[in-house]
Amino acid sequence: MATNPGLHANVRMDVFSYEERRIVEELARFFYITTGNEETVSGSRYTYVAARPSHLVEHALPNAREFLVLFADYENFEARTLQAFDQISNYFADHLRINRHFRILASTDPGITDKMRKICADEPDIPVTLPFTYNVMLSKNVGPLIIDATRENYFFRDLFSQRDPLRESTYFFGRTQLLAAMRDRMARTENSGVFGLRKSGKTSILLACERLAKTDGHRFIHVDCQSASTTAARWNELLRALAIEVRKAAGLAVTPVQLGEFSPTEASKSFEKAIADAYSQGKKKTIIAFDEVEHISPQTGVGHWRSGEDTLLFWQTVRSIHQRMGSRMSFIVAGTNPIITECREIYGSDNPLLAYIAVEYLPGLTDDETQQMCQSLGGLMGMNFTVEAVAFLYASMGGHAFLTRQIASHIHRNLPFEGRPVEITPDHVEAAIQSFDFKPLFDDVLAALKARFPDEFQLLQWSALGDHDKVQEFIDLDPAYATHLIGYGLVRQVAGSLAPRMRLVTDYLRSTAKVSGVIKNDGDRWAVIAKRRGELEIELRSAVRSRIIDGVGKSQASDEIRKRMNRTRADQIADCSLEDIFSASDCRLYFSDLISIMDPEWSYWERRLGIDASELKRMMIAINQLRYDAHAKVVSDSDFDLLLDYLDSLQAAL
Repeated sequence: MATNPGLHANVRMDVFSYEERRIVEELARFFYITTGNEETVSGSRYTYVAARPSHLVEHALPNAREFLVLFADYENFEARTLQAFDQISNYFADHLRINRHFRILASTDPGITDKMRKICADEPDIPVTLPFTYNVMLSKNVGPLIIDATRENYFFRDLFSQRDPLRESTYFFGRTQLLAAMRDRMARTENSGVFGLRKSGKTSILLACERLAKTDGHRFIHVDCQSASTTAARWNELLRALAIEVRKAAGLAVTPVQLGEFSPTEASKSFEKAIADAYSQGKKKTIIAFDEVEHISPQTGVGHWRSGEDTLLFWQTVRSIHQRMGSRMSFIVAGTNPIITECREIYGSDNPLLAYIAVEYLPGLTDDETQQMCQSLGGLMGMNFTVEAVAFLYASMGGHAFLTRQIASHIHRNLPFEGRPVEITPDHVEAAIQSFDFKPLFDDVLAALKARFPDEFQLLQWSALGDHDKVQEFIDLDPAYATHLIGYGLVRQVAGSLAPRMRLVTDYLRSTAKVSGVIKNDGDRWAVIAKRRGELEIELRSAVRSRIIDGVGKSQASDEIRKRMNRTRADQIADCSLEDIFSASDCRLYFSDLISIMDPEWSYWERRLGIDASELKRMMIAINQLRYDAHAKVVSDSDFDLLLDYLDSLQAAL
């Protein structure tokens, strides 16, 4: 139903100054003003309205939801004014009613535009805020003015290009269930572990936990375990540093007398005292988050943490204090791999964190979460993603938030700004994927896996190469390898084995297999090709046999097969029964024979396999001709990738 412009009776016009009333009346020519009132924030008075785009302007704005217009009648704008938006937004019971990503700031400060641009540059998480002076809004036609400013913002900010952890909730999407579970554990002072690859959003999750913890009245300490100050410290020195942060957060003194002694024999007692003293200040729990925890873990840690003695003593102390003071503190560990929670022993003793932490993984966003992110951010940039475009993006990126944002950013940078908003279709997504260089991103995302967990990375490569026997060898060695890769969202279980979830990752892993040493020479490539083609032949023979029997009956099947083969090959199997021809131990058919048998019925096989008949025939011929393993030829990168692509496609179709 179309929205007409106008003023609702709830708008308190008496709270506005003469100039503000004139602006509100002008806004009401293009928007439906649903609410208007005043608000005091940190001693400063502001007025505001909530405006819903009418049918006159909604085509050119991010969406049809209401947004806030804040009036700041102060000649010197200060950043704290923006807090008023958050405070006012919280008054709207339905959080979906107000568009928290888009808002307008009216100010009497003549330098408001430059000041807001600087704030946006310094704080990329800030919502889109269109700044205007009172004079500008009074001297111009407000509807076109806002539309032009919105379109200028399309150029000004690339909301998808965010590469740093998200410090505010503005552009944080997904992970709702994960955060709810972690919030619940913080309330019960239970411990959490969250693990994922680089750029999967671990630090953003911890920052979201910090916001939730503070909302719920807890104190939150964030420890960067990869910093030199952390890795260089011995276990008792790290406890001392934590005790200082805990006391500071509670507003307590950190003098040597108040802090206590942190020798190896006294560190536990002094740290426990810091937790108790902090809790006494307002009965607030302390949550300690250890980010990049593998840097202070056995086998993967830095320096003295790697051997395990410091790791053992540190986590023994933390667990012991948590057990005694469970109502006052808990902790979160975050990193790439949950080895710190899984290894049975550390430095010859039982691992104090084994089965002591609820472990969560960070896989990709769901399709719904991907839709929400693309449509919310895209709308603010003049890019209206169709459902089909997001579905294609989701299928290509596997829901990986960082990679999805980079592709959307690439689309934005390659679109003209004139004529926006524009509809984004699957063709836009496909063109962006084809022209984007993924290698640097994949190198970055998989860096920790390559460096610290090489066995898991090799398993990932073998899954991309489709060598199910090798995959099983790794899983038999340690089932946790598969659990981790599935948890990261990199692979899925298929027919008892593993397969990468993203075609792009498959291509990347195959290209790095030779460089990384998994495939060391052409002999390794011949082995992979022969193995994969053999697996395909077995499945293809079964499908061909069933088709022939369905067509002419079992008694006539062997004769029909000979009819479709060339004379030489037909004579060679002239005395063979159907069972002989398809014998599992001594099959008499070559791959080229299967092509001949299928040849009269390509239209059937097109329907059966879902592959265009001409493309299917070309794939079959290429697989038969590119038999490098049989002729000991050098295998080029392009031919190796092509063969594996064809084998993948046919096996998936069968």
